[in-house]
Amino acid sequence: MIELVIDTNIFIHAENENYEYQDDCILLLNTIIESDDIFVCIDENGKIWNEYSLHIKPGMLANAMFLKLGTERLKLLPRNIHAHINKKINQTGIKEADRIFVRIAYKTQDKILVSDEHEDFVNKIREIIKKEIGVDVIMANECAAFGIL
Repeated sequence: MIELVIDTNIFIHAENENYEYQDDCILLLNTIIESDDIFVCIDENGKIWNEYSLHIKPGMLANAMFLKLGTERLKLLPRNIHAHINKKINQTGIKEADRIFVRIAYKTQDKILVSDEHEDFVNKIREIIKKEIGVDVIMANECAAFGIL
């Protein structure tokens, strides 16, 4: 079983023919659809789901993925974490909207956030998040190296 947190940009990039890693985003979503062992994790308060719902529309691959996941492979996790971890997340400098994804990834067994966000999750920030919080922030094209594909 693999537990992942997926940033909204993966769903958007899967639909963008001009995005250089579109095929990797599509491969990830199709792998999630086809596998019974990959779980997508979101916060139980619905903050991540609300962001998803602003961008996922009928006909998108992400919509098909969530229909396939149903309630069996969509895990709702509490977003409360230890105060010292929360402080470290806040100190990374990432936007508040992206912090919830890191918090929920921290709560998963695999501690993986898949994000093709190039502005907020620059390599230096990804390194800090890994070192200080223990969460791997990876791009869709890195999923094979983490045993996801």
